Amino acid sequence: MVDMGERLAMGTRRFTARSAALGITLTAALLTPLGVAPALAETLVPISGSGSTWAQDAVEQWRAAVYSATGQAMSYAGVGSRGGLGEFARGTMDFAVSEHAFDSEADGEYAIASPPFDFASLPIAAGATSIAYNLRSGDTLVDDLRLSGDTVAKIFTGVITRWDDPAVQAENPQIVMPAQDITPVVRADLSGSTEVFTSWMSTQHEGVWSDYCV
Repeated sequence: MVDMGERLAMGTRRFTARSAALGITLTAALLTPLGVAPALAETLVPISGSGSTWAQDAVEQWRAAVYSATGQAMSYAGVGSRGGLGEFARGTMDFAVSEHAFDSEADGEYAIASPPFDFASLPIAAGATSIAYNLRSGDTLVDDLRLSGDTVAKIFTGVITRWDDPAVQAENPQIVMPAQDITPVVRADLSGSTEVFTSWMSTQHEGVWSDYCV
């Protein structure tokens, strides 16, 4: 069986601080130069955050740098964007990192109301969408697959279901495409990555996405 997996997605990642004051403190900590007096650590309270798994590696690097420079202890849990927003809104985390904003008007489980307190939201990182695939042509592992945006959208909406589909073959004349089914693999949880990916399909390939959603 051949798997096609959805990787994490493009978009501005947003850092949400419990208040404007806390946001300034964290931003300053991220930018504080090395050499801050060690005594400063005695006045700092540990802070905790959660959210995006996409941004987790970056947050971990910043966390270590901030601790090294200032003595500020910070923990971060990659529970997903919506999980982080929910924990932040309930007051169990000091900050959250998310690919999207609070949305109380979304359908059902996708709705997340804004917290009942003031907060600041800052863009901290950006990334690109990529599609992972696992494909062989005979005994050869394919490492030069080319897919247009239209073809990708049709694969993930079930219009194109086989690797030897004429559209896929036409975009890859250098490959003898195998007569095999494509098995799209996506995350099952409420993922900011999936949200950004489907947002791209709905705006850039509106007709394909609309037909899929009917």
